[in-house]
Amino acid sequence: MKFVLNNVDLSLLLSVCGREGNLLLGSSFHALIIKNHQFFSLENGYNLRDSLVVWNSLLAMYSKCGKLSDASKLFDRMPMKDTVSWNSMLLGFLRNGDFDVGFEFLRRMHEMGCSWFDQATLTTMLSACEDKRLLHVIKMVHSLVFLIGYDRNISVGNALITSYFKCGSCDYGRQVFGEMLERNVISWTAVISGLEQNQCYEDSLELFMDMRCLSVDVEPNDLTYLCLLSACAGLQAQLVGRQIHGLVLKLGVHSNVCFESALMDMYSKCGCLEDAWKIFESAEVLDEVTVTVLLVGFAQNGFEEEALHVFLKMLRTGTEIDANMISAVLGVFGIDTSLSLGKQIHSLAIKRSFSSNVFIGNGLINMYSKCGDLEDSVKIFDRMPQKNPVSWNSIIAAFARKDEVMFFMNVMIS
Repeated sequence: MKFVLNNVDLSLLLSVCGREGNLLLGSSFHALIIKNHQFFSLENGYNLRDSLVVWNSLLAMYSKCGKLSDASKLFDRMPMKDTVSWNSMLLGFLRNGDFDVGFEFLRRMHEMGCSWFDQATLTTMLSACEDKRLLHVIKMVHSLVFLIGYDRNISVGNALITSYFKCGSCDYGRQVFGEMLERNVISWTAVISGLEQNQCYEDSLELFMDMRCLSVDVEPNDLTYLCLLSACAGLQAQLVGRQIHGLVLKLGVHSNVCFESALMDMYSKCGCLEDAWKIFESAEVLDEVTVTVLLVGFAQNGFEEEALHVFLKMLRTGTEIDANMISAVLGVFGIDTSLSLGKQIHSLAIKRSFSSNVFIGNGLINMYSKCGDLEDSVKIFDRMPQKNPVSWNSIIAAFARKDEVMFFMNVMIS
């Protein structure tokens, strides 16, 4: 008996291929679709909508894998298209930086009729604009929003706010928010998050107070509170942070790894290491992010012994150790720290294939130099496949600790 995947199976598998960038497997599914064209044809009246879902998933797969030429050929040959088809192509061009082609595609969409040019198209375009260099593109889309009458659409307004803040344009983001006739929790959180991401921490907290006073029907969500905790961490506002923590507990917001990490980060940056440690100890689930946050907090506050204790505990309990965690623990090494322990962590980095990571390389340079081993610091520096300004500053500091910085500068000049 012949087995054929149905449209739901194929759509799901193609989505996974696109997300993972597995072009080879995705192309194999394309061949399967062609081979069984009678089940996925767009030219007869049988199951057209379900078949179109499969072809749209195929378009998205090629776009996400960076094969826009293949996606374009497929798109042009499709006898039937819908909004998803057009938006998949548009997003592919924009995310790959082909803005001229993308806007030409947009013109084609507009000429084909407004039924294919909807809020999904606008939000698709805006979701691709996450770079400061694309501010002019957001302004063009903003003008288009007014031109085609979507200026009162709350989803489009939220997308505009998010895009403006991601491009660093806080004034425009706040202007869109101020002009919205209707706002939901996504609108408020988009501005609170945008202000926090642009380091306008006080404004972020003030807007939350406005939200509580002016929009009593709008309840903050998990992301709102996470942004507020991050703002408190940025300001080192211990008192406000404790109030937010208390509010979260009072409202019964579900505790999870993200909240625990945010709380530990906030308390660590406020210098409240005991509070950070209590949250760490009570956490039901520990992941790499949670542990790294605590390690960085200990390092920033000079708690070397405690940081090493946490790291060794994670090794014993079998927690997955990633590059960020090793980089963080290397940052706690001081003059009095054991060189042999540092070498063990170096061996662990090699075993986990992290030795080429520039951040770990920088950490190893500092670790060896602080432990008095200039020779190994130089070896690490010389073997690094990539170096950044921190790498150079680290090796200069290593020579400075031995009063040999002029020797190093002369070697570099020669």
